[in-house]
Amino acid sequence: DEIEWFNPAARTLFNLHSNHDVGQNIINLIRHPSFADYLRQRKFSKPLEIDMAGRNLVFNITPYGSGQNLVITRDTTQSKQIDTMRRDFIANASHELRTPITVIVGFLEILQEKAPEDLRQPIESIQRQTDRMQRLLLELLELAKLESETSIENPERINLRSLLEDLYSDALSMDNGRHAITLETEDTWIEGSPDEICIAISNLITNAIRYTPDGKSIDIRLEHSNKDACITLKD
Repeated sequence: DEIEWFNPAARTLFNLHSNHDVGQNIINLIRHPSFADYLRQRKFSKPLEIDMAGRNLVFNITPYGSGQNLVITRDTTQSKQIDTMRRDFIANASHELRTPITVIVGFLEILQEKAPEDLRQPIESIQRQTDRMQRLLLELLELAKLESETSIENPERINLRSLLEDLYSDALSMDNGRHAITLETEDTWIEGSPDEICIAISNLITNAIRYTPDGKSIDIRLEHSNKDACITLKD
């Protein structure tokens, strides 16, 4: 595991010096227990992600030649920070919007009861849009919850095929013939939170309908192998 060569980016990232670091054991220069274990176990099918000196680093190792390994390292610290900011913004915005929208809904209900006939139609239109905002807000709250949780309490057994067929039916109604939407499924069961999985998949399908040009196709496919289930959406 001796270093034979490194590029300028690695020199900067790990403070390496060509004069005395070439020929050194890489474990002596990248000092982290997880990296040492990763290198010793020789199981490189999945990348290694570690926090090191305040930075988030992702290592990919590819064997080549005669017992040689190519180590590729990405510093994902900034992208992690941006992702955290995005999640915090969604969570905070969702909670802040919840109260004013609830107040608006309450006043609309009062107006519907007391409004004269000529105002009922515009109030009903406002009510429909407010209901839509409430649904979007609930989805944002659920997504924020989904992203913040590392585990699911009391996971349920979910018929993923049945869930997708229901969402497919909703998608056809929402799309109203603008796209050619197809669905291919297999009999698949998983464990998890039905509401959270439904919202996550529903958002993917909804975004595809919104942003795919009219007349194009949207293909939804469910496949499974061993213990894994894979849902792909092509637009």
